[in-house]
Amino acid sequence: MLAAGTLPEDIDLVRLRDFKTVIVATERFVEAVKQLRLSDIASRELSVRPG
Repeated sequence: MLAAGTLPEDIDLVRLRDFKTVIVATERFVEAVKQLRLSDIASRELSVRPG
């Protein structure tokens, strides 16, 4: 679970320091991928806690 306060608000993609193979995207980015019908990009929802 990610803490909301640790995520930048003005960036749509971030890579986690401790997990180099994980890229976190905003819901806005995921929606853009869907609208553009880009293939080979998988996403899943992550839990975010306040703070």
